[in-house]
Amino acid sequence: MKTVLVTAFEPFGDESVNPSWEAVHSLDGKTIGGRRIAAR
Repeated sequence: MKTVLVTAFEPFGDESVNPSWEAVHSLDGKTIGGRRIAAR
């Protein structure tokens, strides 16, 4: 099975959470369209 790597930025500025990481992290370990998702 092929793996798709998705990445996001860490929080920046005065923020403690980055919404892009929250979205990417929620996909980690899932299989979509026959591809394994890895978030880093």
